[in-house]
Amino acid sequence: TMDVKDNEGLGVVVVEGIEEKKLPDSKSLLVLHLTDVTNTGMKFKDAQRHILESWGSLPLLVRKGSALITIKDTLNTPTTIWAVDMGGKRMVKMQTDRTNNTISFTAATVQKSGTYMAYEIVKE
Repeated sequence: TMDVKDNEGLGVVVVEGIEEKKLPDSKSLLVLHLTDVTNTGMKFKDAQRHILESWGSLPLLVRKGSALITIKDTLNTPTTIWAVDMGGKRMVKMQTDRTNNTISFTAATVQKSGTYMAYEIVKE
């Protein structure tokens, strides 16, 4: 089970087990926190952005957003959450709160250390 609160801005949160287990029993999870992402210089014909005129180029522009994510955890073991880059490299250890059978953290696309849209949850 997952709960998302205090969502700043529009966004989508996805939690996927890396192992073939139910989320509460999985020792490794991938969390995606996706807001509006476009290429630099991407152009649209209309204000609703329905008709693309130009793809633009890298780097990606990511809209600022945040969300408090709480995930049920039946393993109740020490847990580390990492912000990871687009290649999956662990970049920043996130502050994690643990209560009765849940783990929580705040996902934020824009942080002092960089821009992140993906997180790895590792349970020991």
